[in-house]
Amino acid sequence: NASARAATYRSPNNASSVLHQACRLVDLQDGAGNDNTSSKSVVAAIRSLIAQDPDAVGMEDSAGNLPLHYVLCPASHTITPRYRTRAEVLRSLISADFESSTDYFSKSNVIFHTQTGGVTALYHVLQTVVDDFANPGPTVEYVSVIQESNPRMVGVSNESDMDKPLALLYRRFTRQFDLSEKFFDGDNSRPEVVQHRRQYKMAARNTWKIIELLLQPDTSQHTRWHIVHRAIQVETPPDLLRYIVETNSEELTQADQTGNLPLHYAAKSTPTESKFPVFYTKYVVDELLYKFPEAAGMPDGEGKFPLALAVGSGKQWIGGGVKSLYDAHPEALKQIDLDAHASLKKVLSFADDQTADDEDTVRESDIPEGVVKDEHHDAIMMVQEDDVDILEVVSAMWAHEEDASVAA
Repeated sequence: NASARAATYRSPNNASSVLHQACRLVDLQDGAGNDNTSSKSVVAAIRSLIAQDPDAVGMEDSAGNLPLHYVLCPASHTITPRYRTRAEVLRSLISADFESSTDYFSKSNVIFHTQTGGVTALYHVLQTVVDDFANPGPTVEYVSVIQESNPRMVGVSNESDMDKPLALLYRRFTRQFDLSEKFFDGDNSRPEVVQHRRQYKMAARNTWKIIELLLQPDTSQHTRWHIVHRAIQVETPPDLLRYIVETNSEELTQADQTGNLPLHYAAKSTPTESKFPVFYTKYVVDELLYKFPEAAGMPDGEGKFPLALAVGSGKQWIGGGVKSLYDAHPEALKQIDLDAHASLKKVLSFADDQTADDEDTVRESDIPEGVVKDEHHDAIMMVQEDDVDILEVVSAMWAHEEDASVAA
């Protein structure tokens, strides 16, 4: 009884439970430094607290944090993180109160450090895990527990800086990969140099496993999956998308189990959040067409061409890649009822007239409402706006990477 009363204690100072405090100490080791024994003890202790005080799992302290929050940011930063222990503790907490846990992992404004602002829990974990030199890497298991609790968070931006998990991971991967090939002064066959390269190669490999983990669909429904197809569906950052496409180019020609090529997914894609950056879909469509233009003339599992899918999903003429798809396979227009898409009909009529006439004679008043007159000019003006979103600038620069005036 005394033990049960102690387990349900609430601090009058910060409203934290014993479970809150235990989660802060998840990385502690025993005095003998026996990591395996102390890990089991920590997990057992927290499971015991959950059993004696199950309400504490979904209870917030005065800072508004659940106990699992402190598993992600333990009390001490000087102790070596024990990611497998954290993973086991998180599993116990999530299974004890799935609703509260998933609600926490769905937020994009969680405060871990006041100087960095609000982020998603997934982003914070990816930002704070150390370079993982082990095989198999414990960081992969740790991240997987969080990912499984709310898979859609891979495409959600931080409220503070609009950065996303995959963008952070690709920066991490390229840093580790570069370090794995670093040249040092003197003999580069020295054991310490070889060891350095081997460690960072393993770290890069573990980071790539995490990227694949975040992109992987529900395996209960997909026994085999394609990384390019998935990268298109979750609004992957342009630099990472290009790397995935270039290293898996054979998938551009392969339909998945639903009969879709990557270009089909790009054409009918919808944003994870409120909207895509203006030129994001143009970049994706152009990237895929550059590698495999024939895809524009290939129907999906339901017999629809990419152009018809793009128009049906309400994409913009230029920024949404519709013009690129039309130029690649204009015959696909036969699948579209132009009378039901009056603006597209006007665009096509205007495009035909502009082709027939000298460009200098076209009056601005002739341009249909809502149509971008000059894509080059539009992108330049947008990136110079004082309040433009950084993601809009990035997508515009990638979509016009051969145009120096946009980057300038």
